[in-house]
Amino acid sequence: MLPSSDHLDIDRVSAEELIAAGTAAVLNSSPSSGGSYPNLGPQLLVEAGILLVDLTDDSLFETLSDAEPVVVQVTTTAGAEGHAVGEVLARG
Repeated sequence: MLPSSDHLDIDRVSAEELIAAGTAAVLNSSPSSGGSYPNLGPQLLVEAGILLVDLTDDSLFETLSDAEPVVVQVTTTAGAEGHAVGEVLARG
């Protein structure tokens, strides 16, 4: 399961639901932690081994349809790309 989302400040409850659902990676078009308050969601996702990528914009939502397969390729320790049929669709 690879949800993409627009969830500013991923909270603990949301992270626990994603973990329970067997999520492999989360592509978020909003900052997973905006800095307004300490939130445990991003930490829980990463500790569970789930790749968490904050995208630079929400164009991925406009490009993909539900259940369309996507390959997430980690390019560096500070970045990842989402690919479909060899085309880079998003970076974060």
